[in-house]
Amino acid sequence: MNTTMQSKPNSPVDMRKPTPEKAPVAEPTITSQNDLNLIREILVRPTEEINEERIVELVRMLEDQEDAFQKRINKLESQVKKLAGMADNNQLHAIAEVGNALISAGQKVMDLQEKLQPAATATKP
Repeated sequence: MNTTMQSKPNSPVDMRKPTPEKAPVAEPTITSQNDLNLIREILVRPTEEINEERIVELVRMLEDQEDAFQKRINKLESQVKKLAGMADNNQLHAIAEVGNALISAGQKVMDLQEKLQPAATATKP
């Protein structure tokens, strides 16, 4: 028995070029913790700086909003005080008018009473 493989006369011949094995890319090795820290600083520092700038800008915006809000609150407080003063004045004026009206009504009642008293005494025998 023949154990060698014989080529078949009708099989196509493979014309592709054999691809060379790619050599593995050597990864750089980090030799110390300082190298790792340096790489981390190079990668992370720009992001940290941008974030810090954003935070500073947000704080500045909040402070501006706080100032504007405080001005509005102060204006509102002054308007409320003014309105309260006007309401007090209006209330005093209204009380005075009611008092004057009561005095006038009382005077008219007294005048009517005086007019009716002489007539009552004249009708009594």
